[in-house]
Amino acid sequence: MGAGKHEALVVNQWLTVQATRPNADCVESVAALMEHESFDWRNPNKLRALIGAFASSNRLRFTGLTVRATG
Repeated sequence: MGAGKHEALVVNQWLTVQATRPNADCVESVAALMEHESFDWRNPNKLRALIGAFASSNRLRFTGLTVRATG
């Protein structure tokens, strides 16, 4: 994560960047980030930064996840 790991806005942006990558392993990365020390399920900004960004801005991987889950 680097020098900005204690700045909430930097961490949120980092989570968003990770969640919106078009890489094939993005779903696994998002799942791993949900266990990362910087992510907190009780913090709505963290949820929006990771889960919200993944669901709304990474349609390619989110749709693939949905198809696998229902297909």
